[in-house]
Amino acid sequence: MIHTSFCVTNILGGGAGSSPFPFYEFNSVANGSSNNRLSILEYDVIGNFMREARYVGAGVRTSSMSPWTLYPFIWTARHTGAAAGLVTARDGGSAVGAPGGTGSVTTSNALYFNVGTSGWQGGNVTSWNGRMSEIITYNRILTTAEIQLVEGYLAWKWGVTSNVISTHPYYTWRPFLRAFTPCDVTTLPTLWFDAANLGTMASNTSNLTTWSNLGVYSCNAVSNVAGSNTIRTGVNTQNRLNVASVPANGHMTIPATIFTNQARSFFTSFKVTTAIGSGSEFQWFASSNTMSGGGMVATLYNVSPGGTYRYALHRLGTGDLISYDTTTDPLNNFYQIALVNDGTATSNNVGTWNGSTMGLTANSLANYVLNEPYSIAFYTRTTTFDIGDMILYNVTLSSSDRQRVEGYLAWKWGITSLMPAAHPYRYVMPMSPAFNPRVLSNCLFWFDAADLGTIASNTSNVTTWSNKGIYPANAESNASFTTGRTGINTINSLNVVNFPAGASLLFPNISTGKQTRSVFVVTRNLTQLVSGVFQGFLNAAAGYAAWQDFYLTYDNGTSQYVIVFGRNAGDANAGAIFPNPVSNPLNVVNMYGIVLSTSLSSNIATQNGSTMTTQLNQACGTTTFTTTSGNAVLATAAYNTAQDMAEYIQFDYELEPSDRYRVEGYLAWKWGLASSLPAFHPFKKVSP
Repeated sequence: MIHTSFCVTNILGGGAGSSPFPFYEFNSVANGSSNNRLSILEYDVIGNFMREARYVGAGVRTSSMSPWTLYPFIWTARHTGAAAGLVTARDGGSAVGAPGGTGSVTTSNALYFNVGTSGWQGGNVTSWNGRMSEIITYNRILTTAEIQLVEGYLAWKWGVTSNVISTHPYYTWRPFLRAFTPCDVTTLPTLWFDAANLGTMASNTSNLTTWSNLGVYSCNAVSNVAGSNTIRTGVNTQNRLNVASVPANGHMTIPATIFTNQARSFFTSFKVTTAIGSGSEFQWFASSNTMSGGGMVATLYNVSPGGTYRYALHRLGTGDLISYDTTTDPLNNFYQIALVNDGTATSNNVGTWNGSTMGLTANSLANYVLNEPYSIAFYTRTTTFDIGDMILYNVTLSSSDRQRVEGYLAWKWGITSLMPAAHPYRYVMPMSPAFNPRVLSNCLFWFDAADLGTIASNTSNVTTWSNKGIYPANAESNASFTTGRTGINTINSLNVVNFPAGASLLFPNISTGKQTRSVFVVTRNLTQLVSGVFQGFLNAAAGYAAWQDFYLTYDNGTSQYVIVFGRNAGDANAGAIFPNPVSNPLNVVNMYGIVLSTSLSSNIATQNGSTMTTQLNQACGTTTFTTTSGNAVLATAAYNTAQDMAEYIQFDYELEPSDRYRVEGYLAWKWGLASSLPAFHPFKKVSP
């Protein structure tokens, strides 16, 4: 019995040696059998309180603890269905115990479901009493991210957030959901062309001149043809959304796209508008090189006079690497397909047609040239068709992620009725949690001025700015400094903390064991910067300068504004990265980001999502920052200019590019900076 299960409960009474208090169980008979008890509570014979998930001989128990101080609580368990296959047991989001025993588990899906019933000792006998608030069971293994969503939902619903571990992503943030987009997959799409997003299309009347890529690769599709051979917009629709119409021989070119690995996961929604004759084809993506170029072609062609239609990812000069056939004529019907071509194991290859898995007619490993110019459609093909979306990931998507993309396309383009009944998104739209920094691991510091619940003040003077990150320290006012002020200014109609010149908030006794880090700040400078004057963000206090310095200043030597992020002010040998913002920051809202790596090439500094040039770029060494305890401040009292600080976020590790994009997108959309993101930023057009 494969499952992931949750329960919220209170225990009201019981004692040592009592029979268990059962949550629920799956049994092979109505009652009296204990073959598949999922979760129970019990005292053992010596009075130690235990929590247990039992599957015959395979179970998990925690250490002894008192029920009266811990409950109500959330208990989570998931099982693979194999002997001793309990893969996770959690209490409030924290893993407890370890799988033990070797008992077998009934794999039948036709079992009685008993709530509050126990087959323990052969019958429904228990001296425990308690309350069960909510029980949820899924007939699959949920991912950790999915489990955390359910735990967050239960914790906030039943008022037990205090029992959730402090590092849980929903400890301080309710899990809000929004409609899924292809950028919600962990690895962002390399290419994503969305005809419904009119903001991505530039045209001369109806002829497309540029179609902007919503993926992470810095390239757009551009037209180098005119008149009847140009892809057109505003001509046809599907589900009341604009589609791109490809005429005979129509195409747009994409500059050389550098893929980092072989794997491809390709999705498209489309309608064929002229019949595909025997031996004819059309192509969604095509390498612009010659037939021996080794590039990828995503294609549909008619392979027989009787009408067998083949969908394929094709290597030029080699043949189809993955394909499947249907006998359904796509003429004048709006469909979607998916082709997942793995580079390491053919068993991971998948082809789907409107969400249904198809038998593969070609099943080879991905083996393409990694650096190729491409085109949308191809100029020697005479078939006409409409395109809704074309999405290409440079990874092998998991089944759950593939199905989410399929659900997104089906609901967007009004073709859910074509999906199989068993598809998880046939009847419900795929959703994603709204991004917040705690979704990513090890968010040390998160100060959010828009969250008024985190700011305590005496009139407008801030006394405490609470940290929403996992580090157990808040920023406090100190008699030695002028404090920040709240309720004075706003950015994008949201509250900010105003720091007058010389104002700071103190962190007592900060320490970190990590040298790498990723930091982001949204701020507005209110005083003209000159040499020797700093706009500080999060800095070491006097006497602890080796902990971290992060500030904006003016460099007379280069006549440039410069971000200093390093060991201490003015120490070039210890400094890690000194990027140059592109303009005078006076009275301008800016978002600055730094990712400091142990690899020089991985260091990056951004302003409003655009990479900044650097005066100095050093890899993070073992002595770049001290790890001993020391005081630190938000803003810098000494020489500090006036500023409005909107949000400060810091992680104690190097963020992957896709996660950095998500943080930048979150901040940009929240603080009204989305229009300042570069054209190729994946969250320029959509919020994370």
